[in-house]
Amino acid sequence: STRGIYNNIDASFTQGNLNGVATLLAAFNPSTNIENNYKTYYTLAKNYFGNGSLTLIEQLNLLILAHQCPFTDGTIVYDARALYNLVSQTVVIYNDANCVKTGFSFKTNSDSSSTQKTELYEQLLVNEKTTKEKFNYFAINYELFPNPAQNEVNVRSLTSDELITVRISDAAGKLLIKKELLINEYFGKLDLNLMNGIYFVEIINKEQKHEFKKLIISK
Repeated sequence: STRGIYNNIDASFTQGNLNGVATLLAAFNPSTNIENNYKTYYTLAKNYFGNGSLTLIEQLNLLILAHQCPFTDGTIVYDARALYNLVSQTVVIYNDANCVKTGFSFKTNSDSSSTQKTELYEQLLVNEKTTKEKFNYFAINYELFPNPAQNEVNVRSLTSDELITVRISDAAGKLLIKKELLINEYFGKLDLNLMNGIYFVEIINKEQKHEFKKLIISK
């Protein structure tokens, strides 16, 4: 079943087995829009975790997927949003209330189908620029080490003493850990109980600035 394919791909991601992900994707032939969105997300996630970055075209494809409607285009849209935040080091605000009218999580200026595609790309660029200006401070404020890690990871901050929130999700976007961590003399230690694999780490400080990291667990 399709759900079985998703579960197998998720399991390969959790194990950090990107070759296994590639093999499963090669055999996956989507027949619906939602299935195609799943394959698109998994392909982009594999490329990002394998290469450490995405090409400009891949980033645009991810952004378009993230702006689709999760209740009509599949819950994988939420995962695409989490991955885009990690890749772009920003936090995009989505307006899913407009999905019914436009089919996307923002409102275009015209209902004309002849102009909607152009407006879609233009609005995507506007949204990205606005949210990056608002949320992305272009500075790396936190560092995770060791990375790959085993049973614990240290967080190094540019701020000597602060309280941060750490959220860790698996490669499929499932939230596994949410903890408050005290930074003392620039360092904090986080105990982990995670299987081998690749994870998203979101760090939020008291000013609600977000920073996203990739963490590899290898025991």
